[in-house]
Amino acid sequence: MSRFFYFLFLISIVLTLDANGQTRIIDSLKKGLASSKTVEQKLQALFSLCEQRHSLNPETLYRYASKATEISTSLHNQKNISLSEYFMANYLLKKGNIDSALNICNRNILKLKNDVSSRQVMNDFMGCKAGILIKKNEYKEAMAQFYYILNDAEITRDTARQLTGENGIGWVYMEMDQNRNALDWFFKAVSTSNNEKYLQYLVYVYSNISANYNSLNKNDSAEYFINKSITLARKFENLSALANCLNIQADILIDTKRISQAENSLTEALQIRKLVADPFYIVSDMMQLAKFYAKTGQPVKGIALCQEGILMANKYNLSSKLLILYDALAENYKVAGNKMKYAQTLEQIISLKDSLYEKNSAEALADIQGKYNVQKQENIIIQQKLDLVNRNYLLFGSMALIFFGVIISSLLFRNYSRKQKMQLEMMRQEEKNMSFMAIPKAEENERKRIAADLHDNMGAYATAIIANVDDVVQQRNKKNETTLQHLKSNASEIMSHLRDTIWALNKERIPITGVSDRFKNYLQKISPVYPEVNIEIIENILDDIYLSPVQALNIFRILQESCTNALKHSHCTKIKVSISCNKAFNISIMDNGTGIDENNFQRGNGIRNMQSRALESGFSMTINGDKDGTRIVLST
Repeated sequence: MSRFFYFLFLISIVLTLDANGQTRIIDSLKKGLASSKTVEQKLQALFSLCEQRHSLNPETLYRYASKATEISTSLHNQKNISLSEYFMANYLLKKGNIDSALNICNRNILKLKNDVSSRQVMNDFMGCKAGILIKKNEYKEAMAQFYYILNDAEITRDTARQLTGENGIGWVYMEMDQNRNALDWFFKAVSTSNNEKYLQYLVYVYSNISANYNSLNKNDSAEYFINKSITLARKFENLSALANCLNIQADILIDTKRISQAENSLTEALQIRKLVADPFYIVSDMMQLAKFYAKTGQPVKGIALCQEGILMANKYNLSSKLLILYDALAENYKVAGNKMKYAQTLEQIISLKDSLYEKNSAEALADIQGKYNVQKQENIIIQQKLDLVNRNYLLFGSMALIFFGVIISSLLFRNYSRKQKMQLEMMRQEEKNMSFMAIPKAEENERKRIAADLHDNMGAYATAIIANVDDVVQQRNKKNETTLQHLKSNASEIMSHLRDTIWALNKERIPITGVSDRFKNYLQKISPVYPEVNIEIIENILDDIYLSPVQALNIFRILQESCTNALKHSHCTKIKVSISCNKAFNISIMDNGTGIDENNFQRGNGIRNMQSRALESGFSMTINGDKDGTRIVLST
């Protein structure tokens, strides 16, 4: 019976579309185009059709945009020519020609920069450019575009553009896995207006809120908002948005063990996506389906789908999708039990995250937001000045009094501005002086720390290598082979520690997920040496935090030392590592071994080093051991 109703449901969806994937709205607009009597009416009808780009097949969009360009050029209307090129850029974006679309956006933004009459078209180009930059993983630049749109919308009181800017900034934070910041911006967009004519913009806002809540494992909230988004997407017949919503819904249904319903949502989304044919979202669907295969025990299908998606992402320069595809690939390799491929994929994920961080540091994003806040305050001052002029006009009722009032106000404002600038300059100079004083001290401390770290880790292994070499020279017998093997092992350890140190020092800030990923990779490498020990790692990171290189390296070293002690000295058969983070992190390492001997606890260099590293980084560390095993807890 359920299959019969599902079949009727799919039929109802198909009946709303024609052979080219058009909606009833598009059908109505096509009739309007056919009945146009003048060239100007035909052009406006073409623009209305192009506005439905989210529901059009790329080739259909190209046909309408090309005709609009032809008519606009014949009418010598520069604004309409630019608008036609905007829709052509959207066509190129759908086809995966990202660089060509970006060139069109940059050319028109430069051309329209000082044209007040084309302000809205320029903002459209900036929104399109921001979407392209997100697809290229250039989040800092994308956020700058959305802040410009938001600032301009607040000046002109354009609610639609304001919603676009707020949702766009939240989108950037969401792509960077900064869920809390993203939700702040999305709810700001929801509260911007309660006018029903802006509901079509909330389709994307509600789906983004749902995706964020789903990432935070808040399934009830996620389901509530995705149902609101699906209702609006169907109402406004936005096919791309509907397909996105259905995929998010499927993810929620999978997490809540409603597998059959999830498959229905994925099937409907796939049918819609084939009609719209956008590579960026097709790759997202592949990732979604691959995760579905991993969770339903079909890793072979999931691995093949991920590999196909990675090829497509590289072909269409969709670098922003590579991280989620490799994440899904790692999940399928893990389910398949292929430890070697799983470890290799984790290495690739680390590399992608490192590259992403270099492009989009938190300091750079904060700088952009700071510029926006300054501009916003200036806008408030400007608005206050205009209000003052209006009040003077109503109060005095004569041009003469208004004239003198404006002069006096202008002088006062100029004097006030000069004082404000002087205070601001003094504050900036004071901050610079403090920075100049702090930098040499910080550099000196960092050099000392690096020297100590290299001495502690590299020095011991270098001494061992020298002793081994002396042994080889003095003893010309069968023991040489064993000695040489020790040389190789110690040399490998030196290189491993050196890589870890360089990994930390090459970055300004390191996310806790980066430390976790690197430690998982380390466990993958050492676990084959101890086949009798079951090593389990549990990760529950709800809100990623960023650490200094020193803190990140100290956490990594403490984890290494804890596991090494358990493996070598505790005679354990099981080690459980738990890493959790929600604004503050908590890490525990437990084994079921013989516990810690009190004398070794007092004398052991390893434990003293762990305590010293925790103290240096400002972390709390406790060590408890008894006959049932040892538990080490590290937290902020």
